Amino acid sequence: MKNNIIKNMVLLSVFLFSFVFISTSFAETTLTVSCSANPNSIEVGESTTWSANASGGTGSYTYYWTGTGLYGTSRTVTKSYNSEGTKTARVTVKSGTQTAYADCSAVVSETSAPNFTASCKPNKTSIEIGESIIWTAISSGTYPGYKYTWSGTDSLSGSNSSVTKTYNSSGTKTASVTVKNYQPGSTCFKTITVPCDSVVVVSEIPLPNLTASCSANPNSIDVGQSTTWSANASGGTGSYT
Repeated sequence: MKNNIIKNMVLLSVFLFSFVFISTSFAETTLTVSCSANPNSIEVGESTTWSANASGGTGSYTYYWTGTGLYGTSRTVTKSYNSEGTKTARVTVKSGTQTAYADCSAVVSETSAPNFTASCKPNKTSIEIGESIIWTAISSGTYPGYKYTWSGTDSLSGSNSSVTKTYNSSGTKTASVTVKNYQPGSTCFKTITVPCDSVVVVSEIPLPNLTASCSANPNSIDVGQSTTWSANASGGTGSYT
């Protein structure tokens, strides 16, 4: 009888140990999640890779990414961005009966355009009233798109790289142009305003030299007869006194 009791106690101990061992082996630990972007600072048009790191749970994970134009269902997801600003991401991870999430961010900066330059000049520097000048802008930048805004003397305006202006008053005429160098389809741009390298001097139209002559008709008469004196003028303004 005593031996049976001892035997049963041994079997119970083995059973209890096995149960605790098995329960511990399959128990879920707390699920934790973190995420990051690599690199976490990029320029417009570049890509970053979002990565999730999970631990705990059952050891088996499913992922779901959301964020600024972001979607994915794997541990990592790569995304390129065409606008500047802080981009956010959230990854939600499920493991067994547990769900956890983490937030992370990356900064997208405007593409640098250190070589953006602009200048402008007229095709002539001296004209007369009623003649025209062609002002031309010359620009070089990083982005493929350009927009122009002209301003200057006598209400000069225009939106092309060249603008033609006819001047109806004399004086010194100036011009300047604002050039916008931009990336089509994005918010990235650079703007610069420059005065044109030369001015234009508009002069009065020179008047032809005034000449005059006179004559008598007839130029030989007798006493008591008459003759007609006539003046002939040319040049000047065309109006004579």
